Amino acid sequence: MIRILVADDYEIIRSCIRQILSDEPDMMVTYEASNGQQVLDHLKQHEVDVVILDFYMPVLNGLEALLEIRKLYPALPVIMLSALSDSLYEAKTLKSGASGFIDKETVPEDLVNAIRMVLTGTIYVTPKPDKPLRHH
Repeated sequence: MIRILVADDYEIIRSCIRQILSDEPDMMVTYEASNGQQVLDHLKQHEVDVVILDFYMPVLNGLEALLEIRKLYPALPVIMLSALSDSLYEAKTLKSGASGFIDKETVPEDLVNAIRMVLTGTIYVTPKPDKPLRHH
């Protein structure tokens, strides 16, 4: 079972992600957080296989949490989630150690594909109509 931690300050986004992943027999959202500090607190006590982090959250934002996760759990795949699909955000998060970047406008299948890909060590970025999927 792929254990997934979802962090977004909006309950409706967490609920949608949980619903999308509930259709996958080998995936389960094991924890939901509304800020980056809750993510770090949870990781100290529990193991997960993938973290999905919203870029903008209160207390500790996604980028700050990502940097801390990289220090403490360097091999843990982290997918950044953002409503801002700007390539500058993608580049900044990937340079900071994210395993992937997902645009909130993506289709549900992209989220599932991203989780499966980052677990194999492949970097995932939401495909854009004008740019192909990047593999690193």
